[in-house]
This record gives sequence, structure tokens and C-alpha cells, in this order.
Amino acid sequence: MVWLPSDRGRRDADKNRHLKPGVGFMEQVEIDWTPRCEGPLPPDFKLPLLFEELLSAMDEAGLPMRVDAAATKDRLRHAGLVDINEEVIRVPWNGWPVDFEEKETGRWFNLSLTQTLQALTMAPLTRVRRWTYQQVNDLVDQVKAELGRKQVHGFFLL
Repeated sequence: MVWLPSDRGRRDADKNRHLKPGVGFMEQVEIDWTPRCEGPLPPDFKLPLLFEELLSAMDEAGLPMRVDAAATKDRLRHAGLVDINEEVIRVPWNGWPVDFEEKETGRWFNLSLTQTLQALTMAPLTRVRRWTYQQVNDLVDQVKAELGRKQVHGFFLL
């Protein structure tokens, strides 16, 4: 099942139709779109700007994409779930890690992110922030190039 951020309450209520009390589990995955790095991000990096603009636009539209783990746990408890566990996973935005699994995860995440970045940002930035199509495309192109720089050990949290 997939829900939009605005459907969180419905999701939490609908889980009762799909889970039997005392049996099974529900898994929820959210991406924290705050760019992180093992060292400082280069000062000319546009990635933080793009994601802050996206998150702010979605907040303004009433469809927040920001991760609030405590609020999520509270909503799930209120919906009747018990034994709530949180696991935070670092997801590299390209194949910079030495560890094979992290490297592969980073490669696949980079592919999916670079292929969907324009679609993820176009509507919020043009409709809410009133950017032009060209402004969004220019920034997306810059960020795609940044996402490929393996010298920058960047990641998001999942």
C-alpha cells in the first residue's frame, strides 16, 4: 500500500483492515531528505539548496516530506500498533563506500535519484515556489552532477 504524506491518518487507520491483531507486522520506510556527509559539503554544492526548497515547498503545500520519527511513532501507537522499532540506515548517494553492500546500495540509489529528481521537484518548485521550468532544470542538472562526485562522501538516512 502506498499513501501520500497527507494520508498518514488514513494509513494508520487502514492498517486495521490489513493486519490481524497479534499476528504479523507493518513496515514503514521514509527517506530523510536532509543531505548529510562524512565531512563538510563543498561550499558550492547546490544539493542542500534543492532539498531545502523542496521540503519547504511541500510544507507550504500541506504535504510535509520531513521525517519526524517521534511523531510517526506516536501516530502508530495511537493507531494501535505495539512493539514499534526504528532502524535508521545510511544510504550513500553514489558508490563512494568501500563496503561492497553500501557501494551497491549507493550505485542503485544514485541511479534512482538522478532519474527521478526532476519529477520529484518540478511541481513543488514551479507551483508553490513559482520557479520557472528552466530554473528547476538548471538546478536539477547541477545536483545530478554533484551526486556523481565520489570524493564527497554524502548520504541520506532511510
